[in-house]
Amino acid sequence: MGGERNGGEVNGVVDKYEATTGALTIQTEFAGKEQANDTLISPVDGVISLCDIEKIVIQTESPVIVATHGSGHVRSGELHVMTPVHTQEVHYFHLDATVTGKVILGGQLTRDALVKAMGMNVLGIITAHIADEDLSYIQQKYTLPVLVVHELDYESLSKHSGKHIYVDGLSRSIVV
Repeated sequence: MGGERNGGEVNGVVDKYEATTGALTIQTEFAGKEQANDTLISPVDGVISLCDIEKIVIQTESPVIVATHGSGHVRSGELHVMTPVHTQEVHYFHLDATVTGKVILGGQLTRDALVKAMGMNVLGIITAHIADEDLSYIQQKYTLPVLVVHELDYESLSKHSGKHIYVDGLSRSIVV
């Protein structure tokens, strides 16, 4: 294997493969010096169909939802459904310790609820409705992934409560 990292040459070989866990260890070298193993984590089960300097493409049968709007970084975690219906409002007093460390799905989140959720260390927020000024506020101040989905996609996602999902605010994608 070969490629580039930050302008420097990277070479590596498969060191070991653990069939029981699926862990693949690649021993890399950077500028002639041996480096610590890099950890690559795939958010989905699948087969790598392309691996080059720019990207790795994984073919999967997992459903992917593309949001209408999105911001923030990439995260993955358990989906916690706040409201099964996209028209229900979520206020700050609806949020409790059950949302900590999870990706939450809530119909209409007020700004107070959004800020409280971020303070409670949620991993991501998916909603069907968010005010433009609230989305702009979040984009300027936070890196937490916040995604806005179509109402039909919201209803589909609400059926996956408790499942591990992957959210990417920049590409506006949700992988169940």
